[in-house]
Amino acid sequence: MNKVSLTHPQLYSLYSNGMRIDRKIIEEILELPRETLVNDLEAIVKASIDNYDYYKSQNLSLSKRSFPIHAFFILSELKSESSLYTVLAFLSQSKDALEFWCGKYTKELLWEVVYNLGSNSLEFLKKYILNGINNIETNRAILKAVSQIAVHQPRRRDEVIKWYKEIIYYIMQARYDDYHYPFALTGTVVSGILDFKGVELFNEVRILYDMNKVNKLICGDMEDFTTELRTELQRDFKSRLYNIYERYEFILNDREYYYKMEDLKELKEDSKKKTNQHQKN
Repeated sequence: MNKVSLTHPQLYSLYSNGMRIDRKIIEEILELPRETLVNDLEAIVKASIDNYDYYKSQNLSLSKRSFPIHAFFILSELKSESSLYTVLAFLSQSKDALEFWCGKYTKELLWEVVYNLGSNSLEFLKKYILNGINNIETNRAILKAVSQIAVHQPRRRDEVIKWYKEIIYYIMQARYDDYHYPFALTGTVVSGILDFKGVELFNEVRILYDMNKVNKLICGDMEDFTTELRTELQRDFKSRLYNIYERYEFILNDREYYYKMEDLKELKEDSKKKTNQHQKN
């Protein structure tokens, strides 16, 4: 497989292990010198972006294309805030690329990474959200990360409210003929507000609906929004934050059948290769 040149050879194990990676491998990697480790992890992620066409052409099994996700989880565990741009560059790939690397779980897998690396960079995240070129899954991951700041760090709730208000006011002023008109973004923003029960933003959301600037296919209508705010309990909006080992365990338990089927697929592929090799000999 085409692998990037790395300072630490231990990281090459990320290319051959799926979500069932041995805990000892992760422990050994986390003990490596931080600066060079972060550089290597970012290089792995960048290579997954630059060489996406190559990797896709190889028909890789799930375990052979988990390496950028491993890199993200380790960067998140390290709280490497300087790696935020690398994470966002990955998230800015096409929908097909994100599905190739993450399956259908971009938001589930990566919102915590954005949370851990971007909690102190809200202004940068706001500008990134408003660039008008992100896909829905990218915006969902970012918005959930910011919303969960309000839930896990209650002292910062007003800061998150202000952040959302600035985005909403931008959308209110946007013109329909603007090339970057954020119609799809609006529905995702409304969903993000629900992620932390943002009752303080009720009036702003109502105005957005009155202006017909909300994509209801993404977040439902105003009645749906109101009902969820009124009926859901505050604790129901809090998503759990995992350490790296808990994150792997959660993924495996949550998608046990999926990963069993993937294991079966790999066994069949290995068996086929051995058969072909035997026939050649």
